[in-house]
Amino acid sequence: MGVTPFARGDVLDDLRQQMAEKRKVIDGIEQKINEFKTSIAKQQSQALTLSGQIKIIDNGVTSLTLEIDKTNAQISELQTESEALKEEIETVDRQIENQKVILKEYLRTLQALDTMGSVQSFFKYATLSDAIREIRSVYRAEQNSQITLDRIRELQETLKAREVTFNDFKRELDGLQARQISQKNILGQQQEAKTRLLELTRAQEYEYGKLLNQTVAEQKKQDAEISRLDTAIRQELERQGYRKLSGVGKLDWPIDPIFGISCGFHCSGYPYASLIGAHTGTDMPIDMGTPIRATADGYVGKIHLSSGTGYSYILLIHGDNISTVYGHVINASVNEGTYVTRGQIIGHTGGAPGSRGSGLSTGPHLHFEVRKNGIPVDAQNYLPSLGG
Repeated sequence: MGVTPFARGDVLDDLRQQMAEKRKVIDGIEQKINEFKTSIAKQQSQALTLSGQIKIIDNGVTSLTLEIDKTNAQISELQTESEALKEEIETVDRQIENQKVILKEYLRTLQALDTMGSVQSFFKYATLSDAIREIRSVYRAEQNSQITLDRIRELQETLKAREVTFNDFKRELDGLQARQISQKNILGQQQEAKTRLLELTRAQEYEYGKLLNQTVAEQKKQDAEISRLDTAIRQELERQGYRKLSGVGKLDWPIDPIFGISCGFHCSGYPYASLIGAHTGTDMPIDMGTPIRATADGYVGKIHLSSGTGYSYILLIHGDNISTVYGHVINASVNEGTYVTRGQIIGHTGGAPGSRGSGLSTGPHLHFEVRKNGIPVDAQNYLPSLGG
């Protein structure tokens, strides 16, 4: 038996038209985002000058503003879809109540006929044809009762499915609204970073160059230190007879990568490649202060927190000669020389240019590295696929 339309035609048609229009808005924003990403990819080398760094931050602000517009449009689209689905749910609920009323009437008829004995019921009619008509009436009432009961069950299943979809929409909407808050936080942090850089006027380009050179030297030093410590700590743990470190298997994401990856292992267009070499980690844009979680059980080998804007990081030592590095952190929630478990919070993200612990950075993010025998390797070979 077919299912009748779920909502008033005029209301549902209007909501569907609204959804189509909002989808066009989202498509238009996505096109602008893709065009803008293409245009700024060629400008990454500008990070080597003060004005270039400011330009990159401006580009990041423009790109992020477009992303916020897209999120706003997605929220609006989902709210309209939810409204349409709610209309369908209310209509199906009304249909169920109507069918229950019909079923009660059929059952009342059957109950009235059943109160007499079969022989008594037969002799109340003047003719045989009247009795046969009554029997057929009872049969039809029984059939209609079964049809109505089946219809109620069908509508209840439809209602259940629609409610599941509605709850899925609500969870997706909650996720988009959380994403929107995070995007706005990153935007504010980028704007603050630009303000800090603008305090260095063009006449102070030399000061910026000197500051950049100091940051580069510090980051190179810390990179070499991480490689040295990886080997030294393992040897010391073995000498002291510490328990065997657990193998990592598949790593967890250190943060929820809601904005994907901005620069992967050895990514092209890395703005500091000419200064410190190829990009050795996986960068995940995220607002400052986001909790970082250990990607596997491990030993806290090193915590380096810069007193200024130098590169800060946390180094975890794992089994299988694997170590993980969490860079551009603003603090640590664990202590050196302790063991941590998978999923444990070990610190919080930073990365806004000029902020504490940022080192070389163009925006708030987590720089995550996986090292095998002290040598950086592609972290994405150890992490779950995005969206997986």
